[in-house]
Amino acid sequence: MRVVGLLVVVACASNPATPATTPTGPAPSSTVDSPIDTVLAELAAHCRDHIEACRAHEEPESDWTPRPETDAFIQERRRRVETMGAVLVWDLGRHMTRTERDVLHIIGGMFSPDHLGPDVYEQILARAKANASAYVQMLLRVVGDTPDPVWLASLHVPHLLTVLREDTDVRAAARELLEVHEVVAATPPTDRDEYWSVRMEERVRWLRAHARGSD
Repeated sequence: MRVVGLLVVVACASNPATPATTPTGPAPSSTVDSPIDTVLAELAAHCRDHIEACRAHEEPESDWTPRPETDAFIQERRRRVETMGAVLVWDLGRHMTRTERDVLHIIGGMFSPDHLGPDVYEQILARAKANASAYVQMLLRVVGDTPDPVWLASLHVPHLLTVLREDTDVRAAARELLEVHEVVAATPPTDRDEYWSVRMEERVRWLRAHARGSD
């Protein structure tokens, strides 16, 4: 698997083992694998140098000063991404595809109608179910081979498989994700909190069930 992104049973607010905030995850990898990845890498490089202009373009309600060159740069790449059948969005301070953002919402621990609003929730769910295989592949890319242990434990990775198990075969992805989680669980980080092991054990248990094809 390759790390491309950062960012379930919906967590109960009273559960101390689950963080209350949606994780942002690590920075995207510089690995380029597809034409869309090439465009995203170009945007990431441009916005590193012109972050205020990128924010001004994508967050028009902000006080950042627009830069015409950046506006044109982003618009041209947005059109390129659309010709590839994807939608470019801005979230967590960077550009990504809408599929990646949807995946991050689903595994972020706050994927519920109450948190997102019923319309947004249903739209994400419908897109995921209509493109189940693509969303599972994006999940593999988001998690990657060697994720940050604290970040991984803050996610609800199995939930996407739970959501999509009736729309596509998730067993192969579950086995791959299980291997990653087991390796991480075996080497607890020094900066973990007191519930880290509890969360990792829960994720491993759910992934084992999905790998077997059972609930």
